[in-house]
Amino acid sequence: MNESASIVDKLHHVLEEDDGLADRLERSLVEAHARAQSELNRAVFAALDWPTDLAAYDKYLQGFLRWIPQQRSGPPRSSSRHDTTAWAAHR
Repeated sequence: MNESASIVDKLHHVLEEDDGLADRLERSLVEAHARAQSELNRAVFAALDWPTDLAAYDKYLQGFLRWIPQQRSGPPRSSSRHDTTAWAAHR
């Protein structure tokens, strides 16, 4: 099992164990969507995903967790897609 799947599985376990937490999380997602829609610039709102139920949030988390490892601190050192020099400095 990869780390991303493990994190999502842990969330599922916590939601199953804590009565009412899933409902509170879903209400929070709906509220975040509504506030973002009314308060953010339209282009910013449209550029981001705003899940409003647990199934959509699960899909959002899985996509987000795959995206995280691709981030770098600082400017890219090479145009090569497989350049690992930036990561080597952080080990």
